[in-house]
Amino acid sequence: MSKPIYNLNNWYISELAYGSVCGEVSNNPNFKNGENIHTSKVIGWDEENQAVETLNSKYILEEPDPDYEKTFPNAKERFINQLKKDEK
Repeated sequence: MSKPIYNLNNWYISELAYGSVCGEVSNNPNFKNGENIHTSKVIGWDEENQAVETLNSKYILEEPDPDYEKTFPNAKERFINQLKKDEK
């Protein structure tokens, strides 16, 4: 069974919930568009859909949180590269 794919905008990697991503979700019937969520732990990268994968869902990372990007330049690229490296 394929996992549903949602979008996350203004996202950042949570230091409090190790391995999860926080951000404003869209296209998820369980939340209002723009509602802030914490995903479950990210377990991989779905190259075909260009999405991070959790136990039950996949998330397309849109723009990172501006403060997060300022602190961690190229956050999206670095996060994806780390996920790909971890899969090897």
